[in-house]
Amino acid sequence: MAFSFHPLSAPRLVQSAALIAALAGIALWSSLLL
Repeated sequence: MAFSFHPLSAPRLVQSAALIAALAGIALWSSLLL
């Protein structure tokens, strides 16, 4: 169910991808600052 590629689940997929990108960016910045 989490990997269903219906047109209605596209915004949820984009939102989860943006969340993963934000977490990766925060981890990258924290590693650079440390």
